[in-house]
Formats: sequence, structure tokens, C-alpha cells
Amino acid sequence: MNTNTATRLAKWLASIMALAALGGSNSLPAQTWETVLNYQYVSDPFPGYSSGGGWGLATDALGNVFVGGTGFEASNVGHGLVLKTDTTATTWYVSDDFNPTPPYTISDVRGIGFDSNGNLYRSGQLWAPCTKSSCPGFVWHVRKSTDNGASWSTVESFQYAPAKSADPRGVAGDSSGNIFVCGDANDANGVNHWLVRKSATGESGTWSNSDDLSGAVGRGIAYVPGIGLFAVGFTERSKTMSNGWMVRRSVDGGATWSTVDLYQLPKQSGWYQDANALGVTGDAQGNIYVVGGIKSLVTSGRSSSAVAQWLIRRSTDGGAHWTTVDMFAYTAGQESSAWGISKDGAGSVAAVGRGHDSQGITHWIVRRPDALGFWQTVDDYQLALEKGASAGGVLTDAAGNLLVNGVAADASGVEHWSVRRPAATAP
Repeated sequence: MNTNTATRLAKWLASIMALAALGGSNSLPAQTWETVLNYQYVSDPFPGYSSGGGWGLATDALGNVFVGGTGFEASNVGHGLVLKTDTTATTWYVSDDFNPTPPYTISDVRGIGFDSNGNLYRSGQLWAPCTKSSCPGFVWHVRKSTDNGASWSTVESFQYAPAKSADPRGVAGDSSGNIFVCGDANDANGVNHWLVRKSATGESGTWSNSDDLSGAVGRGIAYVPGIGLFAVGFTERSKTMSNGWMVRRSVDGGATWSTVDLYQLPKQSGWYQDANALGVTGDAQGNIYVVGGIKSLVTSGRSSSAVAQWLIRRSTDGGAHWTTVDMFAYTAGQESSAWGISKDGAGSVAAVGRGHDSQGITHWIVRRPDALGFWQTVDDYQLALEKGASAGGVLTDAAGNLLVNGVAADASGVEHWSVRRPAATAP
């Protein structure tokens, strides 16, 4: 675990600001992107009813591509959806449409991943509204497909304590056939627990807690071959400290875990300086990348502000040491954050997320490092002018195509589930 001192934090913040300024002096060649999925669950939706992609994407060696999200009926029932296509991304099919039964009204998909035996999993929540007589809480919900998405079955419905909420996010399988789901859940006292749940077979009744840390929240997980499992999220704030960016690693198949990166900044003059890790991956060289956001205090004269900025940190030695490689603000004084990262077809990485413009409207953002390692924005997207868009997940399919999953609002403000990728270069 890194030691946090005021001196180290000051040097760290100064170095990343300098790096951000330096990175802006280089640029990647212009790249054209195309939208390959523009989806709504209801073909002619009523205003306010929308569909959106979440963080979940997965691909297999056969060329199948799966993306997860939610689609809403006019009755405001939300269906947890998995859509399937091939590497052409020309035609998309509904692979799984889970319609919750009462008291649950919404199902969503937060993560998708394969185990090493080729079984596919999707994680998400079942939502139930509170009534005067009961409040069921949100359920940690995992479904499994053993036949490349042709059929699905529920293999895990979990709450840490009855009627307390649980939120599964990332899904990852290791080389031994184990499957892991990372997220958080509330105990009987309402305390958040960072959770990684594990199963050796993925079947119902075989899941147990692999990592359980109170006062923290899990957000993503990835297996990096030859190095181990990495789970990311944040510790919760205290009276004197802010939310802390946290990375945990297991090198023994999830039997034990240790914290390998922790940045918990102190509260400053009434301000919280939060840091949250949201996604993780490894590249072809064995480097580990973690993405998220940091909110640091900026003082100018007598005024102070704490604004969240996009942050990417990298380890070149399996998680023993970490450095910041990208700190980005779409607009000064407005929030930006990275939500997902994946290895691209060339073995490098691409990160996705959002940035707010000067009007406070979100932009779908994709950033990649150039040949010198400087990070640049390669896709800045909105479906409709001055309407919000946000990217949540990214992967590379079997043909080397980079795909980005997210949500974008049309001119009426209705959200569309969108998938984008770099356009093919003409021969």
C-alpha cells in the first residue's frame, strides 16, 4: 500500500498537472468514427422512455460480440438486455431480455464477461420501489449462458442482508475456470461492503465472497494473464478524509487480496477531494491501467473549487508501483471522468468516459495514447447538438475492431443505446 502524506500528495498533484499540460502538445492523426448501434427498446418511444448501454461488453474467439444495457417500456418497466452481433456489427440480435416480476420493476446489465470455459455471464441489479409497507432493496443479479448467448439462466440472486441493496458491476474469469463479480452491498446496519464474489463453476449455490472490505465500494475487475486479478473502486470518506482511489490484487485465484494502490486525499478547508477508480485492464506489454476520476481542490485568490477530472494510472511492475499517465478536463471547471478501458487491436489501450462542456452538457469521450505515450481525444461525440452523451465500456473484438458502448440523447432528450467504433479505412 502506498503511504499518503501531504508532501507526496502535493508532488503527485503537481506532476499530473504538468503531465496533462505536456500531453496537450502532441496529437494523433484524425480518426473517423461510426455508430454501429443506435437502439431503443420501443421503436416509437414516449418522451422520457429510453434505452442505454452500460459498462458491459464481451467478445469470444468465434467473433461474437455481446453488449449489455437496459431498455424501457412505455409502462416504465426496465428490461435487462444483452445484444449480440458479429465482427461486422451490421445486424444485432437480442440475446437476453430479462423482464423482472413484481415487486421488481427494473432489471439492468452492469457487466459482461466470459470464464475460461467459454461460459458467458451478465451482472446487474433487480430494482424494486419502496412502498409504505416494505422496501425490498436492490438485488445482486447474475445470469449465465453456456451456448454463446442462445439461452440464459439466473445463477445468483444475492443480498448481503435482507432488504438491503447490492450492486454488482464488473465480471472477469481467470485461467483456472473461476468467475468473479465485483461490486458492493449494504449489511444489516447499512454499511457498504466492497465485494468480489467467486464461483468455480458459475452455477447457482456455488458463489461465495472472495473479497469483503467494509467501508468501501467495488466498481470493476479484470484478470491479467501471468499477473493476477485486479479489482478497483474506492474507500468511503471519513470526517477528515475523502473517498480514496483503491486498487486491490489477488495472485492466488481470489483466495487472498491486498491493496496495491490507495489515494485517499484529506479534506481541505471544508472541501472533499475525492478519487474514484472505475475500470482496469492490462496491455500487451503487461502494464496495468486503472481509470476513474479525481476531484482536487483548486484555489484562486479567495475562491476555491473542487472539480472532478479524468484520471488514468499505470503500473509497469504488476501493481507494485503506480504513476499517473493521463489527467484530463474537457472544460476547465467542469467534471470529466473515465469509466472504462481495454486493450486495443495493436496491444495498446483505449479509455472511454465523459466530459462536461462549458454549458454542463456531457460529451462521449474516447482517449488513446499516441506513439510517444501522450494521451489524446480521438472521439468526441453527441448524437444531437447540445444533448448529453456518455461512453461507459470498451473492448476489442476478435477481428481487432475497437467497440465503445454507451448512451446518447436525441434532439428530444430521449436516450439511445449507442455503440461506436473507428470507421474502416478505404483500401
